[in-house]
Amino acid sequence: MSLVAAGIVLYLLIRSGLDIVQILAVCMFVFLLILVADAPYVPRLYAWVETQDIGQLLKEQWLYVAAWFALILWGAYALLF
Repeated sequence: MSLVAAGIVLYLLIRSGLDIVQILAVCMFVFLLILVADAPYVPRLYAWVETQDIGQLLKEQWLYVAAWFALILWGAYALLF
């Protein structure tokens, strides 16, 4: 459901006149704010990640990884061409 909502929001942002580079810049800004907020928890998160099978995580999260990869490629294309 959230992925569908994200697609709708992306569509509406594009229709409002923003381009993908601007949208990805805001995503990066929000990511950096979240990173600062989560910094105290990095040791616990790192310990948890070490116990996980990365291959299995990617299998479970392939759709989201593919969506981010497509958005990054779209943004790179918009910047370079």
